[in-house]
Amino acid sequence: MSATSRTAALVSSNGFPTIKIDAGMLLVGRSPECDVVVDSRKISRRHCCLALLKGQLHVRDLGSTNGCWRQGERHDDFSVQEGQEFAIGDATYKFLWDHPSDIVMLPASKRREADRDQGPQTLPEGGSGRQIAEPSDPFMHLAGLA
Repeated sequence: MSATSRTAALVSSNGFPTIKIDAGMLLVGRSPECDVVVDSRKISRRHCCLALLKGQLHVRDLGSTNGCWRQGERHDDFSVQEGQEFAIGDATYKFLWDHPSDIVMLPASKRREADRDQGPQTLPEGGSGRQIAEPSDPFMHLAGLA
């Protein structure tokens, strides 16, 4: 199986549905406007973005209340390697390739294509403690801005 035909899976260890990611960038949250809707009061309406690029999963928190977590620490922006666990609010996931599952949450296609093409906006330095995106930023790359 070639790398281009592989599918990434976020497999929950605490009862949330598996999320399959083919490629690109997904908006995760409670809002029906999100690509992936997660039903939990600990997940913000627009909680985070996920980007799959060059075999890595990149996670960017969008100023959510309950944050994104890796290795027990809250992070705004991080990468996840295959087999590593991380949390989106109270949903804990492990990043795996080609994982079969009976319960799969596929990304919704409700958002307009124009909205999907616009990546998450980064705030200027000092805006929320987040720094201006670097040229190697995977979210900027997927949005066609890098």
